[in-house]
Amino acid sequence: MKARWLAWKARFAALALRERALVTGAAVLGILLIGHTYGVEPRTKARAFLENQAAQQEQALNTLRGQVAQLQAQIAESEKAGKARMAQAQATLAELDARLEAARGTLVPPERMRPLLQDVLAARRNLKLVAMRNLPVAPLLEAPAARPEAGKEAQAPAEPPLKVYRHGVEVVVQGGYADLAEYLVQLERLPQRVYWQRVELGGEYPRMTLAFTVFTLSLSEDWLKL
Repeated sequence: MKARWLAWKARFAALALRERALVTGAAVLGILLIGHTYGVEPRTKARAFLENQAAQQEQALNTLRGQVAQLQAQIAESEKAGKARMAQAQATLAELDARLEAARGTLVPPERMRPLLQDVLAARRNLKLVAMRNLPVAPLLEAPAARPEAGKEAQAPAEPPLKVYRHGVEVVVQGGYADLAEYLVQLERLPQRVYWQRVELGGEYPRMTLAFTVFTLSLSEDWLKL
């Protein structure tokens, strides 16, 4: 190795000054190229790779931020719609409550239905009571059936905001047509009113049969004691 180095040194010393400068420049340039290839270039590529990774992560973060903002907007809109529906339901409930309270004074109380029908009938001596029975108490408004949403299980039907119960009485009487008609007229003229659900007239003249159903309303399921 030393001999080779001495040979290169001798050959370099034999070169002209200009040739020495060219060889020296070439050697320095080679050293610089080697340093750039094995030192600077890998660092540059690594830095470019990291910058590219950072840019991708920043883009992904911006996308995620947009999705979060969109979700927050949807939640806010849903809460707004829910509050509007709640306010509307409360207003409807207040209106129904006011109507029922106003009508309560004009309706026959459930416990007075049967005595009232019998009192009016007692004034018509030509009529005969065939049957009088109370019907099962039933809610005036049935709960709407719940519609299952896509991908979700069906929920239980929502209860009406205001529970109003219907108390009905079914009556069958016999008598002449005029007496039966007058009986209905007397019931219609009562200060406290009832609702008519069914009226049927049958039989053969002059003895007719009248079957009808009337009902009243209340907020309690236990008011009707017949």
